[in-house]
Amino acid sequence: MKKVVVLVVLLLLNSIDFTEGTEQIKVLVDESRVDEAEELEQWMVELLKGLGLEYTEPSDPRYSFENTEETFGFGTIAKKLRSEFSVSIKKSGKLSYASLSNFDVLIICSFQENYSSAEIEAIKQFVENGGGLFFVAHYNSPNNSVSEPFGVLFPSEKVYIWDEESKSSVRWCIYISDLASHPITDRITQILIDDGVPIISYESGEVLAKTSETSWANNAESGIFYKKDDDEDSGPFGVLLVQSMGKGRTVFFGGRGTFYNSTVEEPDQQNTDLLINVVRWLGEPGGPYKQYVIANERAQQMMSDAKSLYENHEFSRAKQKLEDAVNLFTQSNDIYPNAEGRQGIEEAESYIEKCETGMKADAAFAKATELFNQRKLEDAIKEFGDAQSLYEEIGYTAQVEACTLKTEESRILVGVQEEALTLFDKAQDAQETAPSTFSTAGYEEAKSLFEQSKSKWEQYNDPEQVARCEEQIVYCENEIASVKKTRAIIVVVVVMVVAGGAAVMVLVKRRSKSE
Repeated sequence: MKKVVVLVVLLLLNSIDFTEGTEQIKVLVDESRVDEAEELEQWMVELLKGLGLEYTEPSDPRYSFENTEETFGFGTIAKKLRSEFSVSIKKSGKLSYASLSNFDVLIICSFQENYSSAEIEAIKQFVENGGGLFFVAHYNSPNNSVSEPFGVLFPSEKVYIWDEESKSSVRWCIYISDLASHPITDRITQILIDDGVPIISYESGEVLAKTSETSWANNAESGIFYKKDDDEDSGPFGVLLVQSMGKGRTVFFGGRGTFYNSTVEEPDQQNTDLLINVVRWLGEPGGPYKQYVIANERAQQMMSDAKSLYENHEFSRAKQKLEDAVNLFTQSNDIYPNAEGRQGIEEAESYIEKCETGMKADAAFAKATELFNQRKLEDAIKEFGDAQSLYEEIGYTAQVEACTLKTEESRILVGVQEEALTLFDKAQDAQETAPSTFSTAGYEEAKSLFEQSKSKWEQYNDPEQVARCEEQIVYCENEIASVKKTRAIIVVVVVMVVAGGAAVMVLVKRRSKSE
């Protein structure tokens, strides 16, 4: 029984591919306008006859990744690509962003007709959104219709590279070992290019492979075919260029024959390994169908942060995060239309509305508080009411309660103010009728009313009015003291007058008796 279990486990493990830890790279080879050997057939016949050789008509004239029969096909290298990646071949129709967005890498290696401006824009959008372009030039193809929009130029004439000191049997098959360090050239020591085409200019990027100084750009349409003419440029020439563009990458290579069935079987070359490295490097960022997932993940993190800020009632910061999330979700949907992106936009926008409501509520509450502190209570009550309504819309219970309490406090203070004013007016009335030579009752009443008014103003927290009351209280106290003093003086005077009168009377009586 144990042996059976072990056998089953081993079979299951054997069925799992552990070579790739990430999703497989998806490659699209465009052969919608594939170049064919037929148009070169007559030229080849004449050339070979001149060399005393026979020419056999090909069974498959296409320079195609499906052509395994002819030396000029790419079938051999296609098998290797399929063993490493998911490879599809487009055989007809125009390129569009929609058709490209489901792939990681686009390979253009064989074409006779120019690409339209719409197709070029689709390719650029594909690269900008994470895709990789591997463009392989050939002297017989309209290369610049694709390369020029990326700032890369190949010769407009039928020019390909020859080398006087080529180590191969023919001068147009050139071994190159001048390779710059890069992931594409990792573990690559030498490649063999066939029908190499020089990169004559580029606006950005890095050249990874160059021919030797003994190479030259042979013009197939003029001059001496087998020798360098005076007007033909000398090497070294760059033949492999890498670029980064937006989220994606491009690789431009001069030399379609480098990947022919016959070339990749030559000794001392690593052309197949080079192509594998190229596709891996180009596919590393991930095409649009992967990039939208990355954008959505970033947007969702933004949403999570924004929601936390919203729950903490930091509405302004939350709104900024939400706007950033909307931008990311929009980018995601532009990169690759998807339901998650659209739903994310809707959710973020709904939260933005809540944040804007919260910000309005906070502004109203702040204004109401300022009015409250200025004791513009009627205006404060209105603003607290507006703030409360807004807080209720977003369910901010604590601030709803705060608005309710502040509104009630404002109303109480309105009553306190009215009482304080009434008491002050009564105190003034009492003060006006208080003057008396002997009675302090009027001032005592006025003082009491001013003290009551002061207490209300203290509750109302109006220092100015408190000071007015204190001033009047002091006045009343002074008047009371004055009345009491006057009264005391009058009493003393009266006593003295009475005493004096009594004394006079006593003296008068004494005189009367003595007489």
